Amino acid sequence: MNRVARSLVLVASLMLFVLVPATHAVNHIPKKVNMRNTLFSKQALTIKENQRVQWVNKDAFEHRPVSCAMVDGTVCNNEGAEFDAGIIAAAGSSASFQFNAANGRPPGVYAYHCSIHPGMVGVIIVNPAN
Repeated sequence: MNRVARSLVLVASLMLFVLVPATHAVNHIPKKVNMRNTLFSKQALTIKENQRVQWVNKDAFEHRPVSCAMVDGTVCNNEGAEFDAGIIAAAGSSASFQFNAANGRPPGVYAYHCSIHPGMVGVIIVNPAN
């Protein structure tokens, strides 16, 4: 193999080494939803399967994001059936949740609200990883 061909093979190998892990790692960066003034910063959030959603409390009081069955866009029933992020203490605290089939949260649409402040509502749309 001549020197140019070896160089091309080396460059191609390095690109695969660098690009493949970087592309895969994108799904592991959590999507953040801030909670401020009793509102979710993203009321509709789209993620890929295996991604995490991280709720970050920016208020001086607690929040608790939990799944629910949305009735009319503002009222939730069947609280916590799909996920419960737990109580997130005041300002600066956070909690995250991963959506995938392995933990019972396959691709789909997940309505949620703050169980402490029921007027805070949101939707997470989980698309297949591929």
